[in-house]
Amino acid sequence: MSAVEQAVIKYATSVSDSKSATGDSTLLVVPASKRFKLISAVISASGGINTVILKTGAVTGLAATTFAANGTLVLPYNPAGWIFGALDADFIINLSAATAVGINYTYFLWDS
Repeated sequence: MSAVEQAVIKYATSVSDSKSATGDSTLLVVPASKRFKLISAVISASGGINTVILKTGAVTGLAATTFAANGTLVLPYNPAGWIFGALDADFIINLSAATAVGINYTYFLWDS
């Protein structure tokens, strides 16, 4: 493992959350003058069909997929990152239906 990968793991934060409201819901409020990088995630839908979009602020970072009931998407560890947040942009999940979606994700913050 490279020194960069070790640094990413050392300073990464893992979070478990769930959302069930239609539209945008904030997963991570990014502190002022910071950016975030999503390095892994597991998204699970427990209800009916639901399209999940991961966003950085108002910009789509990853248009995930349409989930059937009990569907799961795995974004494995990626030190290069799956989503890079813009400066001061929060990490947001957008749901097309008001059914529960769980997300476990790992990210890190850095100065602009």
